[in-house]
Amino acid sequence: MYLHAIEISTLALILGVTAVGSQVIGSEERCYGELGCLVLDGQWWHPWRRPINLWPYDPAVINTTFTLHTRPAPSHQQYQLKKREVVLLHPEDHLSLALSPLDATKPTKVIIHSYHENLNTPWVEELTEALLQYGDYNVIVVNWAGGSSTYYLQAVANARLVGLELTHLLLTLQHTINLPPHSLHLIGYALGAHIAGYAGERVAELGRITGLSPPALFFEELPPVVRLDERDAAFVDVIHTNINGHGISQRCGTVDFYPNGGEEQPGCGRHTTENRDMFRVDLTNVMSQQSCSRMRALDLFLTSLTCPACFLGHECTDKYLYAYGMCYVCGEPNNHCGYLGIRAQEFLVQRRERLALYIFTSDTHPYHGNHTHQPGY
Repeated sequence: MYLHAIEISTLALILGVTAVGSQVIGSEERCYGELGCLVLDGQWWHPWRRPINLWPYDPAVINTTFTLHTRPAPSHQQYQLKKREVVLLHPEDHLSLALSPLDATKPTKVIIHSYHENLNTPWVEELTEALLQYGDYNVIVVNWAGGSSTYYLQAVANARLVGLELTHLLLTLQHTINLPPHSLHLIGYALGAHIAGYAGERVAELGRITGLSPPALFFEELPPVVRLDERDAAFVDVIHTNINGHGISQRCGTVDFYPNGGEEQPGCGRHTTENRDMFRVDLTNVMSQQSCSRMRALDLFLTSLTCPACFLGHECTDKYLYAYGMCYVCGEPNNHCGYLGIRAQEFLVQRRERLALYIFTSDTHPYHGNHTHQPGY
C-alpha cells in the first residue's frame, strides 16, 4: 500500500516535499496571520505511514467559504424543503456575523466535505436538508473546493489549513455572538473528518464531532495531533465502513461504530483497487472515486435522521463474538449499546472510555439493522 524508497524519492522531487527520508530533523513552522500557525515536526512523519508531507496551498487558492443554512422565519407555519435561508458567513466581518440569521441559542451543525467534493456535491445538499428537517438547527457548510480538487497528497496538506480556517470562524462566532462551543456538532465525511479533528483540537469545550469513514492513508496509527481522535470534542462518534479499503480501522472516537464489522458493506461488492498497492495505480483517480462501502457511513447517518432508532449498536470485544450473538445485551441503564447516527450521544455521553460498537445492516436502503448471525465472519 505504501511507496518504496526509490518511488518516494522520485515523488518528492516532483512534488517539492517538505519531509521525506529517514527522519524529520527539527521542525518547520508556517504562520497564516490571525489563523495561526502550522508546524511540521517528527509527529507528522513516519517511514511508511506518512513518508511525505507538503505545505498547504495559499489560503487564497483554497478559498474556503462558510454557508449558513437555517429554517425560514417563524411566520411560516411549517418548514418546507428548499425554503431555507442561505447566507454566506464572513469571519472577518463581525457586524455581518452579528446581523446574520445564525441563532446562538440553537444547536449548530457543521458539514465538512471530502476530497474532490464541494458545496454542490449531492450528499452535502441532502444532509443539509435532512438536518433542517430533523431539527431547528443552524447548519454551516464548509466549502474548501479549491483545496480538495487536487491530488490526494496535497489535499491532505490543505486539510490542515482548512482546520485553521474553521477554527477561526468558530472562535469568532464565540466572541461576537456568544455561540457556545458545547452546542457545536461537526460532521466530517472522509477527509473532512480529520478537518473536524483539527478544528476540535483548537476549540475548547467543543460539543461533538461525527467522523464518517475517516481515511487511513497518511493517518492510520499516527499521533492524535495528525488525525481525528477522541479528545477533539466532548463526544466523538466515528462510523467505520471501509476498513479493508481506504478507511481507518483503529478506534479514534469516544465510541466507534463498526457496521458489518466495518469492512465491505452488504450490497457493495468487491472493488478491484481497494486491496491493491494504491501507488501502483493512478492515485488521483483511485482516491476520487466514490467507494460504495465508504459512502455507506454517510448513508447510515442520513438514514438515522428519518429513522433515529434504526441502528442500535452493541458494545463487543470484536466482530466475531458479535457475529455469534455474544454481545446482544444493553445492560442497565443501557450503557452497553447506543444508536448509530444522530442519537449516538444519548447513551454514551457519560462514558469517556473508548468503545467499539457493532451492528449488522441490510444491503439496501434504509439499511435497517438486525442481529442476524452472519456466518461469513
